[in-house]
Amino acid sequence: MEGKPHPLVRFTAFILGLLWMLWLAWCTLVAFAGGKLPIPFVTLRVSGGIGLGLVWLLVIDPILATVGLVAFPADPCAPLVSLSTRRLTPPRRRNTEGGRGWGHRGREL
Repeated sequence: MEGKPHPLVRFTAFILGLLWMLWLAWCTLVAFAGGKLPIPFVTLRVSGGIGLGLVWLLVIDPILATVGLVAFPADPCAPLVSLSTRRLTPPRRRNTEGGRGWGHRGREL
Protein backbone atom coordinates (compact mmCIF):
# COMPACT_ATOMS: atom_id res chain seq x y z
CA MET A 1 0.00 0.00 0.00
CA GLU A 2 1.45 3.33 -1.04
CA GLY A 3 0.72 6.75 0.34
CA LYS A 4 -0.67 7.56 3.75
CA PRO A 5 -2.18 4.82 5.91
CA HIS A 6 -5.90 4.64 6.55
CA PRO A 7 -7.11 7.20 9.15
CA LEU A 8 -8.27 4.42 11.48
CA VAL A 9 -4.78 2.90 11.39
CA ARG A 10 -3.22 6.28 12.14
CA PHE A 11 -5.64 6.90 15.02
CA THR A 12 -5.02 3.45 16.49
CA ALA A 13 -1.25 3.89 16.22
CA PHE A 14 -1.54 7.30 17.88
CA ILE A 15 -3.56 5.91 20.82
CA LEU A 16 -1.23 2.92 21.26
CA GLY A 17 1.84 5.17 21.09
CA LEU A 18 0.34 7.52 23.65
CA LEU A 19 -0.47 4.62 25.97
CA TRP A 20 3.08 3.30 25.51
CA MET A 21 4.56 6.66 26.56
CA LEU A 22 2.23 6.87 29.59
CA TRP A 23 3.28 3.35 30.61
CA LEU A 24 6.91 4.36 30.19
CA ALA A 25 6.40 7.41 32.43
CA TRP A 26 4.71 5.19 35.04
CA CYS A 27 7.68 2.77 34.99
CA THR A 28 10.06 5.70 35.43
CA LEU A 29 8.14 7.02 38.43
CA VAL A 30 8.16 3.55 40.02
CA ALA A 31 11.93 3.33 39.40
CA PHE A 32 12.42 6.58 41.35
CA ALA A 33 9.85 5.93 44.10
CA GLY A 34 10.08 2.14 44.43
CA GLY A 35 7.40 -0.52 44.24
CA LYS A 36 6.15 -3.07 41.71
CA LEU A 37 6.95 -2.24 38.10
CA PRO A 38 3.87 -2.34 35.85
CA ILE A 39 5.27 -4.98 33.50
CA PRO A 40 2.63 -7.52 32.39
CA PHE A 41 3.19 -11.17 33.38
CA VAL A 42 6.30 -10.24 35.41
CA THR A 43 6.47 -9.47 39.13
CA LEU A 44 9.44 -7.19 39.60
CA ARG A 45 9.75 -5.12 42.75
CA VAL A 46 12.35 -2.37 42.97
CA SER A 47 13.48 -0.46 46.01
CA GLY A 48 13.65 2.80 44.09
CA GLY A 49 15.99 5.67 44.71
CA ILE A 50 17.81 8.34 42.79
CA GLY A 51 20.44 5.95 41.41
CA LEU A 52 17.99 3.44 39.97
CA GLY A 53 15.76 6.26 38.73
CA LEU A 54 18.62 7.90 36.84
CA VAL A 55 19.80 4.59 35.37
CA TRP A 56 16.23 3.87 34.29
CA LEU A 57 15.84 7.37 32.85
CA LEU A 58 19.16 7.43 30.97
CA VAL A 59 19.45 3.78 29.83
CA ILE A 60 16.17 1.88 29.89
CA ASP A 61 13.77 4.69 28.91
CA PRO A 62 15.48 5.48 25.58
CA ILE A 63 15.49 1.79 24.65
CA LEU A 64 11.81 1.35 25.50
CA ALA A 65 10.86 4.63 23.79
CA THR A 66 12.60 3.49 20.61
CA VAL A 67 10.79 0.16 20.74
CA GLY A 68 7.50 2.03 21.14
CA LEU A 69 8.18 4.39 18.25
CA VAL A 70 9.09 1.48 15.98
CA ALA A 71 6.09 -0.59 17.08
CA PHE A 72 3.55 2.25 16.78
CA PRO A 73 4.77 4.65 14.05
CA ALA A 74 1.97 7.20 14.28
CA ASP A 75 2.47 10.21 12.03
CA PRO A 76 0.26 12.49 14.19
CA CYS A 77 2.35 11.58 17.22
CA ALA A 78 5.63 12.70 15.63
CA PRO A 79 5.32 16.44 16.47
CA LEU A 80 4.47 15.58 20.08
CA VAL A 81 7.47 13.34 20.46
CA SER A 82 10.18 15.11 18.50
CA LEU A 83 8.95 18.73 18.43
CA SER A 84 11.06 19.21 15.34
CA THR A 85 11.07 22.67 13.88
CA ARG A 86 10.71 21.18 10.42
CA ARG A 87 7.22 19.97 11.38
CA LEU A 88 6.20 23.11 13.25
CA THR A 89 7.19 25.71 10.68
CA PRO A 90 5.94 25.91 7.10
CA PRO A 91 8.48 25.09 4.40
CA ARG A 92 10.12 27.95 2.54
CA ARG A 93 9.37 28.03 -1.16
CA ARG A 94 11.58 29.45 -3.80
CA ASN A 95 9.95 32.20 -5.78
CA THR A 96 10.46 31.84 -9.51
CA GLU A 97 9.00 35.26 -10.30
CA GLY A 98 11.33 38.21 -10.53
CA GLY A 99 14.54 36.23 -10.23
CA ARG A 100 15.44 37.65 -6.82
CA GLY A 101 15.96 34.37 -4.97
CA TRP A 102 14.31 32.99 -1.85
CA GLY A 103 11.22 34.61 -0.41
CA HIS A 104 11.06 37.65 -2.70
CA ARG A 105 7.62 38.27 -4.12
CA GLY A 106 8.78 40.16 -7.20
CA ARG A 107 7.54 43.63 -6.28
CA GLU A 108 9.40 46.70 -5.13
CA LEU A 109 8.69 48.40 -1.80
